[in-house]
Formats: sequence, structure tokens, C-alpha cells
Amino acid sequence: MPRLLLKKSMVIGIILLFFGAGVSISAGQINIIKMKQSTNIMDTIYVDDDNTAGPWDGSSDHPYQYIQDGIDNANNGDMILVQDGYYTENIVIDKSISLFGENKTNTIIYGSYTGDVVYITVDGVTFNHFTAKSGGIYSGDSCLKLYNSSVIHNCLIK
Repeated sequence: MPRLLLKKSMVIGIILLFFGAGVSISAGQINIIKMKQSTNIMDTIYVDDDNTAGPWDGSSDHPYQYIQDGIDNANNGDMILVQDGYYTENIVIDKSISLFGENKTNTIIYGSYTGDVVYITVDGVTFNHFTAKSGGIYSGDSCLKLYNSSVIHNCLIK
């Protein structure tokens, strides 16, 4: 009889061990979800001018067509990866984000000779591997305008 009681106790103990582990994992997953909601975990947003038909959600499978769409849908701390292409737009960077072009000679932001091509209005922006060209024709227009502390690296400004 004591041997049977011992076996039953072991089985119950093992069941409780697995149950306890399951509760622990579930609680850990809940804590991770809460941590992600309460902190700004960096997301990566993708842009590719070749995605002309959509859909556009900023994922690697469905990148935005325009850089400004990526910026508008970013949060502070996010990274935007821009594929090689010819982006005819003027962009305003008003969030502390990092933008990386695939290649400075083939990732071109073309301003069509209107306004500022790239206008950075906040601190903490990283802007890498782009060509910005054809800024506006009026006094004060430029290819790259920044009013705050940012990092500009390996870019061509024309």
C-alpha cells in the first residue's frame, strides 16, 4: 500500500509540475506583452518604390511605396529600410527614427525643384545611404535641411 501511495504521489507531483510550468510560461508571455506595450521596442518598416499595386503595410512582404508613408507610420526609435529606387517626394522627418537607404547612389529622393527635399525637424534622427537632389528654387529651399542634432552619414546631396 505505501508503494501505491508513493506512485500516486509521484504522478500527482509530475502533473502539478507540468501545470505549474504551463502557468509560469503563460505568465511570462503576458509579462513580455505588457513590456512591449509599455516600452518603445524598435520596429522595422520597409519602403520600396517598386510596390506600386499594394498592399502597403510597411512589412518586408508589403512595403510602403513612399518614404513619407513609412515616416508617418513610424514611432520614435523605429528603423525604416528603403530599397534602391527613385522616390519623387519631399519628406519631413518629425520623429526620432533611423532611415537607411540600400545604396547612396541608387536610393534617390528627388524633390522636383520644389521646397526642401529632406527636412529634419527633431533631434535623434539617423539618415544614411541616400542621394537627395533637386531642391526648390526659392531662397531657403534646400536638398537637406535640419534644425536639430541628427546624424547624416554616407549621403550625396546634389
